[in-house]
Amino acid sequence: MGQIQTGIDRLENTLQTRLADRRVNMVNMRREYFYATPEEVKELLESVGGQHLLEFHGVPEAVEWRASGGRGREEMLTSNIEG
Repeated sequence: MGQIQTGIDRLENTLQTRLADRRVNMVNMRREYFYATPEEVKELLESVGGQHLLEFHGVPEAVEWRASGGRGREEMLTSNIEG
């Protein structure tokens, strides 16, 4: 049975292809994390499907991350691992 690909599926595949060389995990391809800034992703979205981009927030809300200490906690944990 064939799989029907929607517009969002095509957009996702296109973004993953264009960001392939910036993949965080090169072993498990099901982990879809990439080294890219929100601005870089926005530019890709605009070039691929800009007419469908309704809203874009460059700074994520990240309520839980900020409540848990955010960047300061991240830096503390990193320095403990490295040091």
